[in-house]
Amino acid sequence: MNDKFKPTQSNVCRDLENQVSRLLNVAKKVAGKKQKSVNSLTAMTGDRSLHPLVRDLAETIALMSVEIEAREYRVELIIDDLLKKQADLEQAMHDALTGLPNRAIFHEHLNKFFEAAVRNKKPLAVVFIDLDNFKPINDSLGHDAGDELLVMVGKRILKSIRSSDVAARLGGDEFALILDQFSSKKEALLVCNRVLEELKTPFPLKAGEVSIGGSIGVSFFPGDADNPTSLLKSADMAMYSAKSKGRNQIRCYKP
Repeated sequence: MNDKFKPTQSNVCRDLENQVSRLLNVAKKVAGKKQKSVNSLTAMTGDRSLHPLVRDLAETIALMSVEIEAREYRVELIIDDLLKKQADLEQAMHDALTGLPNRAIFHEHLNKFFEAAVRNKKPLAVVFIDLDNFKPINDSLGHDAGDELLVMVGKRILKSIRSSDVAARLGGDEFALILDQFSSKKEALLVCNRVLEELKTPFPLKAGEVSIGGSIGVSFFPGDADNPTSLLKSADMAMYSAKSKGRNQIRCYKP
């Protein structure tokens, strides 16, 4: 063979360098999640015109990219599963109609707030709210109107309270609040008055405008109870006192 047709060492090195450069360029595009580049990389593993070391390296990178993609897919599945479980948990924790915390979560909050109040020697108030004249509206206009009214009540209660307070729907037309971070009973009762004024304001339902109002009972720690359950029971009793005194008013617990 004529020497001028023999590949020189420099030509072989240059050719190998070009192949490696091409491989690196494709690998960068694969890292950028470009599907066509993955196909190009796979094709390089079977390209007999390439140096065996380059083909082996292309195969190694291809396998790594597949492995990474599989791991990312598994991570995505895990994240999707966690998000679904979180959504299910949040749904279980909240009232399906109003979106407020339900009775079970309210009791959990109450226990935590009560423990903090005892530990920090701070006052705490529990507010029990029962809607007035809800049943006649629910019976006359239908359950859809009743549900619409409850949703609007929940929104108005949230609008009336502070960011540090907790509002919950205990069931039916019963709602409850946990108030802390107040310096006097008067300050806590201002929140209750805002709620009462919102309940007095007519509600524009699809079936027509309705008026309800609410009977509100309040109990305070320290003074009215020495445990969370008794504190809620005292607020409930105060609410019944408001009902018996003519409704649409606020009553504080008295033994």
